[in-house]
Amino acid sequence: MVRRLLLVTLVLAGVLVGVAIAWVALSVPRDVRAEAMLREARTSLENGERDAARRSFRRVLRDYPRTDAAAAALFALLRIDEQELASLRARIDRLERQLADERDSAPPEPAEAESAPPQPEPPVDPAQPAEGGTPAPHRAAAPGAGDSV
Repeated sequence: MVRRLLLVTLVLAGVLVGVAIAWVALSVPRDVRAEAMLREARTSLENGERDAARRSFRRVLRDYPRTDAAAAALFALLRIDEQELASLRARIDRLERQLADERDSAPPEPAEAESAPPQPEPPVDPAQPAEGGTPAPHRAAAPGAGDSV
């Protein structure tokens, strides 16, 4: 009975050790590959290649989601987005100031009272001939259209 218990314990311990070794053997290379991709993405970012760096960071997130490199890649992507947002806000502010300066330096528009109001077109007399020389056709008024009571 004691031998049997000892044998079962040894088998279970061997299985657990084997699982631990397999986990280390499979996970360490994944972490190493993820770190290598992360270094590559950081190098692209340092060289000013934002789009290439963004693609590499996203690839780290997609291929190695449960690694420290994935967390670092996510943080780097957020920093890139923050920097671009700040850059766009600064550009909008510059353009708004430039537009305000152009409005301030533009000559004033003439007042409405100085300009003549548009002249209405004269009414067309149906008895007068049209431009082609023939009189305009006479339209019959709808029943009750001009009747006064």
